[in-house]
Amino acid sequence: MARIINTADLEPSSLSDLENHNVYCGLDSCITHEVRGKVHPQLDEETRIIYNFELALQAPVLEMMLRGLLTDPYEVSRLLSIYEKRRERIHSIIQRYASVIWGGPLNPASPQQLIKFFFETMNIPKVWIFDKGKRRLSTNREALEKVQQYRYARPIATAVLAYRDMAKKIGVLKSGVDDDGRMR
Repeated sequence: MARIINTADLEPSSLSDLENHNVYCGLDSCITHEVRGKVHPQLDEETRIIYNFELALQAPVLEMMLRGLLTDPYEVSRLLSIYEKRRERIHSIIQRYASVIWGGPLNPASPQQLIKFFFETMNIPKVWIFDKGKRRLSTNREALEKVQQYRYARPIATAVLAYRDMAKKIGVLKSGVDDDGRMR
């Protein structure tokens, strides 16, 4: 039998885990329905077409997410070999630049070393971001793209970005394939 739960003055600790989840799901559905009721009349012809298109894509995309993409183990192995060689080549290029510029090795995966390398050793203007309300130096992709604007820093910033891209591809290929040979 269904139980009506008044959420206006509800004390969450008075509910079981299952009831808490039910309340959460109910509120989530109700709020989504209310928002849709307000937004849907505001759609013009163009945005309505986009909305309907995205709505129609939900089923096939969910099916793809659940089923996954079948991979060829030989091709995955071949690509891993290629990407690892490229990453090593890029790493050696970064090390040559680093040894000339600051006399030692540089870990392209270390934000602290990259901050010292670009902003202290090379005197590139610092790139600040706000992260969780705090201002801090950054060496994320956007920051390195700004560093690339300085001609003398462009080659190594480009190499660091290429190294990260290769590392990301390798990570996906190594951890992205499930036991059934599919990527999800």
